[in-house]
Amino acid sequence: MFLSAIAAVICCIVALFADKFLHLLPETAVRRWPRIHKGVKSVRNSFDAYRSAPGKLVVVMLLSIAIQALRIIPVYVIAVAIGAGDYFFPFLIAVPVIFLLNTVPVVGSRIGAEQGMFVLFLGLAGIGAEQALVIALLSLVLGLIVSLPGAYWLIRADKPTAATAKGFS
Repeated sequence: MFLSAIAAVICCIVALFADKFLHLLPETAVRRWPRIHKGVKSVRNSFDAYRSAPGKLVVVMLLSIAIQALRIIPVYVIAVAIGAGDYFFPFLIAVPVIFLLNTVPVVGSRIGAEQGMFVLFLGLAGIGAEQALVIALLSLVLGLIVSLPGAYWLIRADKPTAATAKGFS
């Protein structure tokens, strides 16, 4: 746990001062590859823009951590409920990776891909395939249940009229 806290602090330092680290890259090495040079220059400019407002960067980072916690904790609670949540650390690593990989359009639909990643990554952490599949399916059901109020709100929302649509153009 102590090492993970140290790793988190190091990642925060690297993220907050990434532009300084990117300035250490030799220009000749970066210019060899124009696409990489363009990307590095874009990242440098982004960090330079936030340099005058470091509080915004910290707030965004804290919000990002909170969003990841809101994804990890329910999955861990589901695992504890079915008797598979012995340790929190595997979920701290696996769940963000699963949801990140889930955004990559590998298959036409997400059916099975997310569940397969749960089985793979939680299996690497020592959780049985059946338990990992149950965690994945219950996580999916929980996500659908949590989304219902938003779906209801969207369905019940008033449709914009021609008069209100003109104000937005």
